[in-house]
Amino acid sequence: FVISFLHCCFLFKISIEKCSFNTGIEGFCRSPMNCVGVNSSMESSNCSIGRSCCPERHVSEKRCHGYADAVYKQTFDTYDTDKDLEDNREDECGIAAVPLIIGGEQAEYKEFPHMVVIGYGPYLTTAKWLCGGSLVSEFYVLTAAHCLISHQGEPRFIKLGVINLGIETSKYSQVFKVSKSIPHPAYKSPNKWHDIALIRLNKKVEFTPFVRPACLDYDGEITQDTAVATGWGYTDNIIDEGSQDLMKVELDIADRSQCDKVYHEAFKGNLTDSVICAGTHQKKDTCHGDSGGPLQIVRQEPYCMYSIIGVTSFGISCGHGVASVYTRVFYYLPWLESIVWPKKS
Repeated sequence: FVISFLHCCFLFKISIEKCSFNTGIEGFCRSPMNCVGVNSSMESSNCSIGRSCCPERHVSEKRCHGYADAVYKQTFDTYDTDKDLEDNREDECGIAAVPLIIGGEQAEYKEFPHMVVIGYGPYLTTAKWLCGGSLVSEFYVLTAAHCLISHQGEPRFIKLGVINLGIETSKYSQVFKVSKSIPHPAYKSPNKWHDIALIRLNKKVEFTPFVRPACLDYDGEITQDTAVATGWGYTDNIIDEGSQDLMKVELDIADRSQCDKVYHEAFKGNLTDSVICAGTHQKKDTCHGDSGGPLQIVRQEPYCMYSIIGVTSFGISCGHGVASVYTRVFYYLPWLESIVWPKKS
């Protein structure tokens, strides 16, 4: 993360287009490419030209509420066998209750238990930790598609439950090998579109208060003014190493028209609703090494859970008062669900 100053402000509300089928089933209007597994013969209404009504599976919502149980640690009183199990749960929520310090600050254990760091190279002991990601299920990590390619090769290792990269292991951390890397099928490097991917782990994650999934954004409509970005990226434009400590920063969700002016050339046209821009008038920003990490908001329900609304993709320069671009999770939700929780599950 990088900090400097610019006197302007960002504010943008992202809306969604809902629809329904003649059968009464409700859904969201999406591009046909992002409506995975839909019967084309199903007639729908309400959608604008070029969009299809994509029925809601509600699987992300159900999983989100299920994963929220990991916020609590079960405790047992051997002398009170009549006590209800619900009364023996200890709250382990680590989300900070106070606003973030301007310019970003170090994260604490349990504050972002879904946060992942991705390692590259043949050996764990010499791995280069170059990208971030988010745990979204027992087996899958959400990241950026461009993080599947590096000068060190493909991603090989995943660490969870860490907030300092200088500490190889701790009693809270879990380490995994990458079983499979899955970029979005429409992503074509070095193009910036569809910069989203999933990584499957070689074994099941053990959920603890220090390691548990975040929710995929299943609401779509973003009414908050700000979101939080996390990562181990550069903290200054002039250094060439990322932070050893996991950092967090609060960013304003940026007006789309401002981003269009800046990124028109990079995208060969205006931005679409497949991305979100976020930055701040104080030039807080994500930077190199933060790629693939989450742009997130705290959910009202369920308790102590984040929604990942964006995946850190790219920016023009760190901390120069220009909002960075994040791949919008809700736009790709049907594709993500089809892999993480296929219908047979």
